[in-house]
Amino acid sequence: MQVEVVGRGTVRIDQLQPGDLVFDGSSTPSRFVAYVVRTLTGTTSFVVMSAGKETLRSTPFHLIHIVDPITAQPRAVPAHTIRAGDKLLRAAGDGTLQAVMVDGVETVQGQGYINALTESGNIVVDGFLASCHTQSRTFEHESEWAKQAVFKPLVWLSKVAPELAARTDEASPHHWYVQATWGVRSVANAAVRLWISDGDEKPATSPFFVGAAVDGVSM
Repeated sequence: MQVEVVGRGTVRIDQLQPGDLVFDGSSTPSRFVAYVVRTLTGTTSFVVMSAGKETLRSTPFHLIHIVDPITAQPRAVPAHTIRAGDKLLRAAGDGTLQAVMVDGVETVQGQGYINALTESGNIVVDGFLASCHTQSRTFEHESEWAKQAVFKPLVWLSKVAPELAARTDEASPHHWYVQATWGVRSVANAAVRLWISDGDEKPATSPFFVGAAVDGVSM
């Protein structure tokens, strides 16, 4: 998987450096903050989406931007929900986005996985627009906005202490900040899950939480 970096050109996603300006689908590149998840070992399932001669590979619960078939607006959905006929967003160098139809989806096995966080929360990978976040069972009720808000302190830290912000935990694939916030996020999502399941009518979405459950494993 590759990304475009200002001044460095095309770079493998596992070769990003703190402060790199990465294309994120907008007219202004976004600063790379840290790898929130990174492991190069172990077998991982990947969803491979084909659009013409191009492909995008993602872990099943990573959020990928598609064109909503009802509103015609961009919407981030877990990769495992994408089907043939859906439209991915292809990023051009001038910051514009082009809808391209998915003509095939398959699941393959690969080695390791990686998740890069940018300041904007979006990143262009292999030419396609993706979120920097996942929609796992553990955090199923967090909206994408809330996920990005959770990482704001890490983004701020990266501006004053980029090496500290980018530092990873050698004993875990998850960034130290992910581990530090895991408990609070889990409790908040569990509370929302109980609130939704009590039988009363609730709004399906809010700026912080989404009502639809997503089956799967934790991030």
